[in-house]
Amino acid sequence: MQQKEYETAVNSFLDDIYRLTLSITSKDADAKDVCQNVFLKLYKSDKSFKSQEHLKNWLLKCAANEARSIHRSFWKRNVNCSLPEGEIKDQDLYPAGKELLGLIARLPKAERTVIHLFYFEGYTTQEIADLLSLSQSAVTTRLYRARKKLKVTMEGEFKDA
Repeated sequence: MQQKEYETAVNSFLDDIYRLTLSITSKDADAKDVCQNVFLKLYKSDKSFKSQEHLKNWLLKCAANEARSIHRSFWKRNVNCSLPEGEIKDQDLYPAGKELLGLIARLPKAERTVIHLFYFEGYTTQEIADLLSLSQSAVTTRLYRARKKLKVTMEGEFKDA
């Protein structure tokens, strides 16, 4: 990949990759580490891409895999020196309000990821299934469960207000 193409890819897709990894990891530092690793893989890669959409899909799949691998590391499993789970710091990157983002952050990682890809990135359920190596029915089930949990939570908060 040429230097100019690489710079264009970073400038075009960094925010998308960061938002996805933040939705998976819930931690700003981890999301930034994953972004750095993903773009380092792109820089070292000799893969040719058919289009910008193909490149974006490759980056998102790579980012999702990298973000999930962070949770498997020895350090993450045995040392807890970070913010509580579900606390996303960089809320200005999302077009939704802070209240909705807080509710989404409380969802389990798998449901949070499909919600992000479906609503914030605009992917179809089949495209999400391909990106996350899942079946389409698994994606639709996760979306259904996430929507149901969000609805119950939102209704509970409105009753309390």
